[in-house]
Amino acid sequence: MVKERLTWKVEKTNTLKDVQCGFRKNRSTTEVLQMFVNDAVYCLENKKICLVVFFDVSSAFDSMVHRHILEGVIAANVRGRLLRFSYDYLQEREVTVKVGKAYLERKVLRKRGVPQGSSLGLIITT
Repeated sequence: MVKERLTWKVEKTNTLKDVQCGFRKNRSTTEVLQMFVNDAVYCLENKKICLVVFFDVSSAFDSMVHRHILEGVIAANVRGRLLRFSYDYLQEREVTVKVGKAYLERKVLRKRGVPQGSSLGLIITT
């Protein structure tokens, strides 16, 4: 339910640029590759310069600071319960260890990265 609401909000408000195809319904990263090929062919045919820069963003979700993710969510005009959920999802991740009947102190797991393997892991993009 939350993933659908976030996706709906992002699509309705045109938060993502049209060329953002990864992790979007009815889109694929192949579309971006095709856009690049079209632009490159156009430049070659019209004797124009085509400058390309590639970035390796491996582990980007593992190292993204939560505050920056939340700033992107706010910039996308997400408000109310959906904003609070996004905050809780990222900021208030704690673990409590129980040994026998005794509970050890709660610890915050981390202040970076998006929980991997979760249903929302890759839809909060900025």
